[in-house]
Amino acid sequence: GAKSAAIPVNNDNQGMAGDGAMYTAALKAAGVTTILDIKTPATDTDVTGVASQIIAANPDMVIPAMLGGPASRLVKALRDRGYKGRIVGNYGLSDQTNFAIAGKSLAGVMMPVFFYAEKPVNKAAKDLVKWWKQNNKGQLPSAYPAMGYIATYYLATAMKNSGNGSAVNVAKALQKIGRMETVIGQVKFTRGQLAVAKSGKPTFITWTESGKQVLWNGK
Repeated sequence: GAKSAAIPVNNDNQGMAGDGAMYTAALKAAGVTTILDIKTPATDTDVTGVASQIIAANPDMVIPAMLGGPASRLVKALRDRGYKGRIVGNYGLSDQTNFAIAGKSLAGVMMPVFFYAEKPVNKAAKDLVKWWKQNNKGQLPSAYPAMGYIATYYLATAMKNSGNGSAVNVAKALQKIGRMETVIGQVKFTRGQLAVAKSGKPTFITWTESGKQVLWNGK
């Protein structure tokens, strides 16, 4: 039902700039008519100017194409200034460190994630969750440790398949890996890049005021 949206973008980060363009295209395709495109560097720790622009425009929703830290600061700045609209984050906002920045301001922020520690999809995921909790004071792993695990396992698999472990043979072995079972389930690789979108549906979660992450109820 949203008619307008603001997309603040960390334009000095190639990944976030790409995400911002993707969000804009998706919103236009969905019929969102007013899109406020705001550029802000990831190194800027003062997001009050961006928050003020968004508050003035009062869009139905805000979708930050920003790294976790800047996005957390922006969410807090928006909520502190009375913004009541929908905020949709990326998986960067799912890391527990963000709650230390924004606190209960994150409550209700919806995030699509490809790794959700509360519901591990296989034994590898369960093992990662168990190990991470044991070594990180009971905290659950976010998408970042999951990505690190996948990248390391991907390289280790290629090294194992390379025969002699030489750089040339490892590179060749990497190119031959088309599918692999990981902590997010069966995934596909295209030219060495993990195609998450083609490997399964994301899980939609949200923060609670107490700092927990729960499944989004769709409201």
